[in-house]
Amino acid sequence: MKNKLFFIVITVLGYSSIYAQNLIQIDDWVAGTSGRTDSFQNQGTDSQNSRINMVGPYGDNTVVWQALADGSSSFNGGFSANGVIMDTDKAYRISFWIQSQGDMNCTNYTGFTPYDTSGNLIQPFETENGNQVSWPYHSSLNMPNNKWFLVIGHIRPNANPDLGISGIYDPLEGTTTSLPSPTFETTDFIFPSNYAQISTRIRAFMWACGAGETMLIAMPRVEEINGQELSLAGLLYGQEDGGGTDPVNPGSTVWTTDGQNINYSLGNVGIGTNALVDFKLAIDGNVRAREIKVDTEIWPDYVFNKNYELLTLEEVRKFIEINGHLPNIPSASEIKSNGLELGEMNTLLMEKIEELTLYILEQDKRIKTLELNRN
Repeated sequence: MKNKLFFIVITVLGYSSIYAQNLIQIDDWVAGTSGRTDSFQNQGTDSQNSRINMVGPYGDNTVVWQALADGSSSFNGGFSANGVIMDTDKAYRISFWIQSQGDMNCTNYTGFTPYDTSGNLIQPFETENGNQVSWPYHSSLNMPNNKWFLVIGHIRPNANPDLGISGIYDPLEGTTTSLPSPTFETTDFIFPSNYAQISTRIRAFMWACGAGETMLIAMPRVEEINGQELSLAGLLYGQEDGGGTDPVNPGSTVWTTDGQNINYSLGNVGIGTNALVDFKLAIDGNVRAREIKVDTEIWPDYVFNKNYELLTLEEVRKFIEINGHLPNIPSASEIKSNGLELGEMNTLLMEKIEELTLYILEQDKRIKTLELNRN
């Protein structure tokens, strides 16, 4: 049993590798719900904001935020996310996928609202060109209809150079090997020098739209520019490269991708540990899953074979007195030293359950015999 190979399949709650470097999470975007979520506040009314399933920017089924104008107010739908704490000596990228539907006689806005760490609004905020603005928006324009555009903007210290890939991109204008140029420009912003940190709430919304106008928002991201962020090719075409901002050399990776799936076959993987000997995946920490499936070639129906040597209860009693644990079950010291093998232990536990069933059936037989003799 010790050397048997067990395969464990884990279905992890709400995880997608495309968000691995993302400082905001959209786990609470659930299709069929409306209004605000725990992490995102409405811009406009509950009825103007909902989450729907549709074909996303990468061609797969994606949950997106739908802002649907009803003409009741200037805010016509969209969101403001919970604050992300940013160090002002670092650079950050904010990106959204946006699709407009309708006549679009209105404006789509993407950007952020800055606060100090005490929750006070910071105004004005400086653009990369030195202009002072009250509301820092990377973009504000009428988007062309019925196609996905990637909106990219940055916030950086004044000393940092222009990161070079800000803009609004149409992925259909290029490929992974011949990247498109921006279709529209965006505005980058400079951190104020008198704050060590600020709290940034990213925003995407429609303003002053007629009833029926729609703005669809997918996969918002906030990333620190540290060499682990997705490249432009990764953002545009869903490549999980984590290769930095250089669009010419988007980086390499030991992972291979197939749509939204990733795989690795060169060695072992450790999360929180480098103790990888004999383990394809080693995790020092908790794992949350909806289901764990263990494949095993042995299941203890052999207990019910006529030739199975079932210990007598007296033999079990003596074994426990001497060893302090059940026969064929690892001791506490063995478990502490070697860990618990899930597949093997479930097999052994089922073995004990089936043995107990035999003991109960035998006891039932003896009781009925005694009752019959007494009568």
